[in-house]
Amino acid sequence: MRIKKNNTYRTVVSAIAAAGLLTSLTACNDNEELSPKTSFTDSSMSTTVAETADISFTVTADSSSESLHLSNKPAYDDVFKGINSNSSTGAPMSYDEVMEMITTPFQKENGIFLDSFYIVETVRVIPYEEARNLNGWMEICEGKTMYEVKLLKDLISNETVDRTEKIIVAMGTAEWQDNGDPVYAPGEKFTVALTKPQENCDFLQTPVSIMFRYDVVEDVAGITLYSRKSEIDKLNLPEAANIDEEIITSTTQNPAVHSQKIGLDTLADFLRSDWEQRGVSTHFEKEGNE
Repeated sequence: MRIKKNNTYRTVVSAIAAAGLLTSLTACNDNEELSPKTSFTDSSMSTTVAETADISFTVTADSSSESLHLSNKPAYDDVFKGINSNSSTGAPMSYDEVMEMITTPFQKENGIFLDSFYIVETVRVIPYEEARNLNGWMEICEGKTMYEVKLLKDLISNETVDRTEKIIVAMGTAEWQDNGDPVYAPGEKFTVALTKPQENCDFLQTPVSIMFRYDVVEDVAGITLYSRKSEIDKLNLPEAANIDEEIITSTTQNPAVHSQKIGLDTLADFLRSDWEQRGVSTHFEKEGNE
């Protein structure tokens, strides 16, 4: 169910696998799963508009009011406590500024390089007590979400992947979330850039995760990506469309805010070409990055 901010509804026909600015790039240096079926029904249209997990949403809309009836609550409604007071990333950053942050001499000296750009599927949110005991956990990791995810596809090499990893994402917790950026529930898919594995670290890091994190929406036409946050400059790429929409994903109390949509192939082709020129991925390492 996709909701435009003018309170009209946008139909999505198939599977919505919807799924802090700089996650510490130096952190590693010295539940139940939902089944993959959810039914969303817009009763004003009397049609099912999307399916993804075992939760049923019924939306009733008329000229005077709107109501959302849940036969089963989204994953985090019962644990949600509020919005982080510092959930804005501040002034917009350009793509070039982000890439400069990722490729600084400091990061190279510490062996921190981009691995690749992936589609992942959430397996679970790792509880805090478990996460803090992982090798590589530091104070800078506090207040961030640690996920166990299944890597599905390497979008730079265009190869299918089938392995499970732990990753840390700068986006609050299930209890205290960033505004418009709810924590992903089991079964939700998103894109993420990951660093190379580091010695003595049990998890992978996500450099500047806001720039590279998109919700994955699949339909008969293919895969479309929806950017989660509005506090970054939107990529000026062919077929990209700037939007201002909300979608209820893992909690009704903090809808995901989407600011741009773009075709998967368009974004993957752009990053593949740009990262090759910059030599920033393990697929395109230049001399001096090794």
